[in-house]
Amino acid sequence: MNSHVRVIHLGRLGDVAGGMTQFINESISWSVPGFSQELLPSRSTTRWSTLMTFGRALRAILALDSSHPVLVIAHLSQGGSFVREGLIARLAHRRGVAVIAHVHGSSFPQFAARHPRLVARTLGSSDRVIVLSEEARRVVADMRPATPVMIVANGVSEGAVGQKEKLVLFGGVVSRRKGVDVLLEAWRMVRAGEWRLVIAGPVAQESLLVNLPSSVDAVGSLPRDQFRELLSRAAVAVLPSRAEGMPLFVLEALSSRAVVLGTEVGAISAVVDGTNGLLVPADDAGAMAQALQALIDEPELRNALAERGAESFRALYSPSAIIPRLALAWSTALEQHASGASHGGTPAAR
Repeated sequence: MNSHVRVIHLGRLGDVAGGMTQFINESISWSVPGFSQELLPSRSTTRWSTLMTFGRALRAILALDSSHPVLVIAHLSQGGSFVREGLIARLAHRRGVAVIAHVHGSSFPQFAARHPRLVARTLGSSDRVIVLSEEARRVVADMRPATPVMIVANGVSEGAVGQKEKLVLFGGVVSRRKGVDVLLEAWRMVRAGEWRLVIAGPVAQESLLVNLPSSVDAVGSLPRDQFRELLSRAAVAVLPSRAEGMPLFVLEALSSRAVVLGTEVGAISAVVDGTNGLLVPADDAGAMAQALQALIDEPELRNALAERGAESFRALYSPSAIIPRLALAWSTALEQHASGASHGGTPAAR
């Protein structure tokens, strides 16, 4: 393989809430040996600006010189990304460029079941597919058995660890999918004392924040540096979601030595196993309250879980752990593209 490959990520630019965008921002900041990374914006924050950004991305792909080593990575979840970034990826494939479909999103299996032709067409134009979970790997393998698929966990840069306070932090979109209603119901059952709950993130459903207890603060969206600073002071990070992929908030919490309290959905249970954080069933306010109370009342439990969480982050989700996996996926996609093997019946690989 050439010693220097241009990697073009398709996605959204900026400090935007959402795991896929945050992962792109993180990965572009990493130094991956043999690769130079850049973002080709393919969407924006409004419909009109997205149309203009999408048009510029199409023109940029048409102008690529495929005689030089280039790898296009289409970051996909569900809905518009398979239409928008999927179309750009298929165009890059037709131009003779190596393509990876990097699949994110908590609802990808359901979306694939509803739109199998769209998903299969996009994944079929890829030299390799990267997914976050075994469930997503099985979906891709069933739809496109000739396209190699590899599980690569999300990763984040290591966060600062500040002086821990009696603070429980929720980070994410304020919505029922994220379980904010369950969290607030649980919090009302807890003997919080001096502890506070902070809800940080864009508000999708304002009705969830009506008549908050005095020990709860809803602070809305925060810039990433302010959010990570707040997380560095939080003793507990809570994510009561009803559906998830692999949320970066959980990984950020582990890296900042905040104890993770999550639900048994998506890939959270692949990250949190009871020794490095706590899990409760989704939609169970009683179980959530019981776990919160234990973490509030037992500092030794918090310290043990935080220490094990930090160890698991360094071993599995830090840049030093994730970069070799990405480099392997990217390198093999280029090799498969060069040999023409990725669309010729090669069995799906893990």
